[in-house]
Amino acid sequence: MSPECIVGQVRQTFTNHDLDESRKKFKENPVAKYWDGKFACKEYELIKDRNRDIMLTLDFEDGQSYEASGAEIYDLVFNKGKPWCITSNGTIFTFEKQGVVPGLLELWYAERQEMQAKAKLFRNIATGLELPDRLKV
Repeated sequence: MSPECIVGQVRQTFTNHDLDESRKKFKENPVAKYWDGKFACKEYELIKDRNRDIMLTLDFEDGQSYEASGAEIYDLVFNKGKPWCITSNGTIFTFEKQGVVPGLLELWYAERQEMQAKAKLFRNIATGLELPDRLKV
């Protein structure tokens, strides 16, 4: 998931409304109190639950916006054969291409594994002596 892979975003109208209400209700830590025990925004929950009664706004990267129910957005993301995924904050990504950040992480992880293998290979021959068992990893 990288910014260049974003397809669209579900507007967080209901979540923002609830956050405003939490700010009115609580003086201390209203945002933390709102999110306590929650995993996702309200819109994502409506999508996950395939709600048909409440309309959401889906904004696409090309500037187009559509009104759709949670069930319709669920169907669009998971059942239309598109290479898409949706995050808990309602951002829709394509996995048709690899983003820059995941690509770098994959490269760094591969290089780290390579360096660990070299370190293990050369650990015992650094001084030409066998290491005592207590020092072996």
